[in-house]
Amino acid sequence: MMFCRKCNGRNIKSRKNYSYGKKSKPTITLVCKDCGSGDIEVKSNNWRNKYRRH
Repeated sequence: MMFCRKCNGRNIKSRKNYSYGKKSKPTITLVCKDCGSGDIEVKSNNWRNKYRRH
């Protein structure tokens, strides 16, 4: 569940930036499509993680 803090839109596009280092993981940048700001709040609904069997 992700939404933009600026315009409260849920139209979020995610971009993966691959940096070619030795121990670098790809960083994911989240950008709102409606207003173009990168101020994205992520609300995790982890009821799915809670009831997942390990």
